[in-house]
Amino acid sequence: MKQLIFLFFLFVSGPILPFSLHAEEKITIGSRITFGNYPFEADGTEKPIEWIVLERYDDGSALMITRYAIDKAKFHDSQKAVKWKSSHLRKWLNGDFYKKAFSKKERKAIKNAKIKNEGNKEYNVKGSGKTSDRVFVLSIEEAEKYFNSNDSRRIYATPYTARGISYSGTMWHWLRSPGSEPDSAAEIGDLGEIDKIGYFVSRNGGTVRPAVIVKLKKISPKFY
Repeated sequence: MKQLIFLFFLFVSGPILPFSLHAEEKITIGSRITFGNYPFEADGTEKPIEWIVLERYDDGSALMITRYAIDKAKFHDSQKAVKWKSSHLRKWLNGDFYKKAFSKKERKAIKNAKIKNEGNKEYNVKGSGKTSDRVFVLSIEEAEKYFNSNDSRRIYATPYTARGISYSGTMWHWLRSPGSEPDSAAEIGDLGEIDKIGYFVSRNGGTVRPAVIVKLKKISPKFY
């Protein structure tokens, strides 16, 4: 009798699928999942990084962006004309941050994506063409495409990012597009506005909201 009940259960419920496949099917635009680890608390205590899915692709991958501004960084370490391709921010994201935030297994799930780096059309400043990046920040065009209002673009910083700062509200973060001058970069203001004039590339106080494209079959995310 028990055997018949078990067979009936299999028949009505279908085959038992691996967790990763179930997770992949559940992930849609707007899903919030955890992937990787990074300092979160002011004392450097790490927590899983929270991500928001912005787009799913036909090859089974997805574009994700962090929920919070997870660290502070300059766009470049010296004040000069510089584009995303040669920036300190790009080097840090694809070097030290990439190695610190993701395990070896997790790194295998992150695509080395070819991304467009268009110029600032409003101020006629050229971009840096295409680059191959595992971690990046959004462009002006992507910030307009994936977020339909200033309010949806506003973000809070983690306690780790906000350490040493008395302000506890939303904070501005870098985009990879150039600003109004060759030595500036565009940004999202603390109220969520897209600032195409931007700030000098060596300005302090800028925060970072990384984005990645991951192969969904190779991750085991947790939903939050």
